[in-house]
Amino acid sequence: MNVGIFIHSQSGHSSELGMAITKNLREKGNTVDIQLMKPLGRVRPRMKHVEFRDETPDISSYDALVFGGPIWAFDASPVVLSFVKEIPSLKGKKAICFTTSGFPTPLSGAKGAIKKISRQLEEIGADVLEGEAFFWGFMPGKKAIENVAEKICVKLTK
Repeated sequence: MNVGIFIHSQSGHSSELGMAITKNLREKGNTVDIQLMKPLGRVRPRMKHVEFRDETPDISSYDALVFGGPIWAFDASPVVLSFVKEIPSLKGKKAICFTTSGFPTPLSGAKGAIKKISRQLEEIGADVLEGEAFFWGFMPGKKAIENVAEKICVKLTK
């Protein structure tokens, strides 16, 4: 399977999880590209539109896509939301999202953020898989990151 992973990361936690997903998928024989979403200028929580340094990449060659980013102000990253809005169609492609947060999942807004991103993915035709929220507070070990990466990979490769 050919997988595209698109990450927005401020503190490095979303990137770290994205890299763990990439490693896991490659170990299972998949082709994986990972790319950081690079906003142009300053981004604030709940911004409605974010401009990007680069054009939205051509995703037509991917069988599945992963979108991940931090929770900002108890909501989805405006970078991830704006990036997904620029994709014309994901018809016939699997898609999954993840969020990272320093607050425990029930308090962070992660479930609502995952629903919001998933709804946008559905609107452009993706076969949306249940997303994952990752709580990194208290500095979880490598094993915790690998466990969440494995959950995402299992869902993608079913």
